[in-house]
Amino acid sequence: MVKSLFNICLSAVCQHQLNDHLALIPIECKQKLLEFFTNHDQLAALDCDRLVSSPTFADNLTELKFYLSEDLSDSMLAALTANNKRLERITLVECPRVTDKVTSLGIRFLVQRNPNIHCLYLNHCRSLDDQALYDIAYYVGERLRSYDDFPPAVQFKIYGFNLRDIDLYGNYFVILPELPPTVHSLRLSVNGDENPFELVRSLQAQPYLKSINLQLAVRDASIVGGAKSQGSRLRSLKICRMRITYRVLFAIARGARNLIDLETSQMLSVDDRFLAILGENCRQLRCINLNGCRWVSDKGMAALARRCPLREVRIRGTACTDKSIYTLAQFCPDLEWISYADYSGRPKFTDKALQFLRDSCIQKVIC
Repeated sequence: MVKSLFNICLSAVCQHQLNDHLALIPIECKQKLLEFFTNHDQLAALDCDRLVSSPTFADNLTELKFYLSEDLSDSMLAALTANNKRLERITLVECPRVTDKVTSLGIRFLVQRNPNIHCLYLNHCRSLDDQALYDIAYYVGERLRSYDDFPPAVQFKIYGFNLRDIDLYGNYFVILPELPPTVHSLRLSVNGDENPFELVRSLQAQPYLKSINLQLAVRDASIVGGAKSQGSRLRSLKICRMRITYRVLFAIARGARNLIDLETSQMLSVDDRFLAILGENCRQLRCINLNGCRWVSDKGMAALARRCPLREVRIRGTACTDKSIYTLAQFCPDLEWISYADYSGRPKFTDKALQFLRDSCIQKVIC
């Protein structure tokens, strides 16, 4: 597979620790570098922390996006935004070390220093009050195009002159907030506790509403429900970076018996237990994408390879070793494609194991 020039340069930077002048690289490269550090759990490393916390590194960034980062902290987030007046979009999803220190005063400081922000995602920020909403409206105003509200205990009113798009994904309302009449597009999470008649009535009252995206949160195993359910007829399923409970994940592995193509990349809940159940029930599985699933190891891959006729395997950023390569060579002779190395070279397989895999398979294996 042909690598881009950026990927080659990034690999060289990571291997040789060339961090002295990285603060001078273009904005797009900085954002990709932050994404790399996040995906590979390197934000907490001393040299990475020193780089991203330096005054010159983040002073011209327009977007900050962190998914499933256990290394991002309040202090690092403060350093990234302290000298930046060009931020337009901030996304924080499932970052456990970012605490409730995100207060209304902090939001005021953020929007006051960064008036060009046009998207705000504030899921699970429990310490915010009405003052944060007033400050967002005052300092950002008409430039705000998308706002992800925090879960309310009562009905709130969302103010916004000419506000067209509202994204409330991840927030669950017993009573839908009162929306401005100019809204054209709405994305909303529901879990079944809402009053459907009241919800429909509220949405019908919006004169310009044209697009509604309802995201249903599944809280039990009814997504598959056994061999005779709708889920048992699934042939292809792709879920990436989703927050799914073990109960639902295991139910998919038990019930979706006709799966041929499965992607569960960048999901912390995917581990060897899931692969063992998957291998036991989904005997037709041919393509599997486990990129970024750090808890997947040789044990899970062995359970899958022994029972499924795998042809395409993607295991970047997993805990697999040479043992998985030899297992695939032994039990999956029809293998045609394996994607295994990310920028950091993880997981690191030996040339001997990879050559053994090539020699053992019927088709030419593309690595």
